[in-house]
Amino acid sequence: MRVRLDGSDGGRIETEGFWINMNKDTLTPSLMADDFFNRLATTTENHRLKWRPWLAGPAERADTATPFALRYTDGDHFNHVNNTVYWHGVHEVLADAPDLCEPPYRAVVEYCKPIKLDESVTIRSVRRNDVLHMWFCVDEDVRAAALVCRLPAF
Repeated sequence: MRVRLDGSDGGRIETEGFWINMNKDTLTPSLMADDFFNRLATTTENHRLKWRPWLAGPAERADTATPFALRYTDGDHFNHVNNTVYWHGVHEVLADAPDLCEPPYRAVVEYCKPIKLDESVTIRSVRRNDVLHMWFCVDEDVRAAALVCRLPAF
């Protein structure tokens, strides 16, 4: 689904998400009941998205490597890190680049593979001018990628 929120002062949030029905017994994806899908579908006009990675790929030679500790409260019932944790990591790295958060800017997080609570995570990052790339890595395996960049003034 794709959702767009426009703020009264010019801010905008665009998000894309995929609805995945998890079977509570097998903990695997399963078909979604029509009535449940129809209820979710009322929240958006776009119901079928084809996802292609935009940021994913191997981490570039990083300028910095920031250890990123996980907490028990960061996990979901599948023992995976929940989606908000990635944004916490982005903010940790942005602490050293506050100028990139001055409007207008774009921030993107792209999930690749789950991170489990018992794994050690390092956020590798590289800044090139007004673009900051980040990779959430477990050893050499990229689990999520992020990008923050300044946009031209409107």
